Amino acid sequence: MFKIEFDVKIHEDGIPYIDLPEDYENNAEDRLFVLDISRYLFEDILNKRRNILDDRTTFQMENAINLLRQLSEEVAKIIYEQMRNLGETEFILNNYYHIQVQTIEERDLLPLKDIQFTNKIFDRREGLKVFVTDEENVYILTNGIENENWKLIECHEDETN
Repeated sequence: MFKIEFDVKIHEDGIPYIDLPEDYENNAEDRLFVLDISRYLFEDILNKRRNILDDRTTFQMENAINLLRQLSEEVAKIIYEQMRNLGETEFILNNYYHIQVQTIEERDLLPLKDIQFTNKIFDRREGLKVFVTDEENVYILTNGIENENWKLIECHEDETN
């Protein structure tokens, strides 16, 4: 989970503002958060006050909402591609496991596409490895991607992801 730390400070003219720490690392996920929250707030205001807003203000707010939606979609595409690339890199590195779930049932419910684990995205494909924590076992997909194709890999306690 991402966390944005900030302070609310007061300008010399008495207006509050958001102050980010000096060591803040600007990342796409924070931008997506800000864009989506801004769009949500604009939509909420417009929905609740449309009846008292004049046509020009309503038009401007609708334009702002559309712009925020477009920007958000572009940032989301960038994040998605980054997560896919990280998943592909992880897969190529042939780590001890790629995804962690708690139960066999969770393993079997993994979708065919866009399996998100930490900040990575995987698809079901041969060679995908899943660590099932309840059993402390790792399973690999071999000879297909259906649930009957999960094969147990011997687990060694000294190996880590």
